[in-house]
Amino acid sequence: ALLPGAPTPGTRTLPAPGRADWVAPYAGLDRVGGRYGRRVVDKPNTDIEIEVGTGYRWQPYVDNGSADTGPVARGQIRLRQKLGEHAELNQQTRVESGRDNTFVRNSLGVQVNLKPQWTLRSDVEMRHDTAADGGNGQTNTEGSVRVQYAF
Repeated sequence: ALLPGAPTPGTRTLPAPGRADWVAPYAGLDRVGGRYGRRVVDKPNTDIEIEVGTGYRWQPYVDNGSADTGPVARGQIRLRQKLGEHAELNQQTRVESGRDNTFVRNSLGVQVNLKPQWTLRSDVEMRHDTAADGGNGQTNTEGSVRVQYAF
């Protein structure tokens, strides 16, 4: 007789996952839940983080979330890539799915340090909501270019 949870003879089992980089609860006015994240690449020029979580949404659309209240699943990927000595690429993609809709936010930015005091930043952000436009879905895109001087 097999004990509960014991592998069936002749079947392969998956290896136990390694240590999580973070496990964190979340509670706010918009939602409550938990998340599990891991840094999958940690190199001097590249960082990639993946985060997944579940929870309950109290208020629609707050913090780039879904359009309904109720249970939600949320995932996120963050990428940081150095481009030479003076530039850096950052991308963040977040997906939250509720009972009847999904909200996706993707941001892509480049920062170039021109001199010690000058920085050029360029950002593009796309947001897609499957519940918008009467359920037909809607995508909004915006971008910006900024020059900053540090005194």
